Amino acid sequence: MMAKDEWLANMLDSLEHGEYWHVPSDNTLLKMDKENRKLSVIIGEWGSTTVERLFATLPQLGYSLSLKNEKSDYYCP
Repeated sequence: MMAKDEWLANMLDSLEHGEYWHVPSDNTLLKMDKENRKLSVIIGEWGSTTVERLFATLPQLGYSLSLKNEKSDYYCP
């Protein structure tokens, strides 16, 4: 069985620079910045379970998490 950190590391490796990751359990949308090793929250709440877990786990994998203040080109119907 794969550990959670191993699963997350594989997920991060599979994302390309500029690609989006949607977490449907709490409707969080993140954008990958491979150059700066950062995920930006595009849609979602800082207090959500997903964001809190990512904030705690990403630094262990060499990534950071930030709130994206600029407008995204992601289409949300």
